[in-house]
Amino acid sequence: MKKILNFFIIVCMVFSTCSVSIASTNTAPCLTLSKTVNDDFGTSITYTSKPVTITVTPMPSPPSGQTITVQAPAVSPAGSVVAYGTEVVISSPEQGHIAYSINGGDYIYSYESTVTITVTEDTELRVKAWIDALAEDTEYITPEAVYTYTINNAVSEYPYSIEALAVTNDTGEILTEPPMDTGFIVDMTLKEIKERDARDQMFVAVYDTTGKLLSLDYVRCNLAADSEFSIGFYIPPQDSAIGSIKAFIWNSFDTPEPLAASAELRF
Repeated sequence: MKKILNFFIIVCMVFSTCSVSIASTNTAPCLTLSKTVNDDFGTSITYTSKPVTITVTPMPSPPSGQTITVQAPAVSPAGSVVAYGTEVVISSPEQGHIAYSINGGDYIYSYESTVTITVTEDTELRVKAWIDALAEDTEYITPEAVYTYTINNAVSEYPYSIEALAVTNDTGEILTEPPMDTGFIVDMTLKEIKERDARDQMFVAVYDTTGKLLSLDYVRCNLAADSEFSIGFYIPPQDSAIGSIKAFIWNSFDTPEPLAASAELRF
């Protein structure tokens, strides 16, 4: 009888219920085990194990790359009907830099904290952020914002009007784009609409393809009312490709007040 009890204890220890975690998605019981022995009196006894159940724990998925949505830059004013010469200011987004497109043109990518656009015609402005410091295993989503500006054709209140802006060589020949290896002249034609008894400042600014300022020249003039004038600004050779040239008129350099709608050439 003692042998029977010992064997019973051993069988119970071996065939007790247990759980095992494996990388699988299935759960199923194992085979039932049994053993038959004879006791000292010749009686046949069968011991049967309890089922052993395997508990399944799925393997965790490897970490995937993160996705970051970068909001578009802020724009002020935000579209609608505006006066001729209205200046639209694009401000840097919280992340990244300013990218903008005017009337379906190619996007211009700028490192400047603000970009100012002067509306002189009906304009569609598209803006978005762009990222130059990309984190590893990260997808950046940069939604585009669209603003529409319609000129109300009101009479300009400015005392000056920039009638034309052109790039020429030293012989006066008009060029379609600025040369890279030599200097050139920016010819600004302007008209004084309202008489001003002051020496106002006429500026020409040259920018690279990212909107970085490359060159700035100005002259001070006291012009006669109802007269048209042409001023030539010599621009020396530049180290970077030129993306745009802008002309504008201020009353002073220290506390500038616009006296004309600016004019711009894009290349």
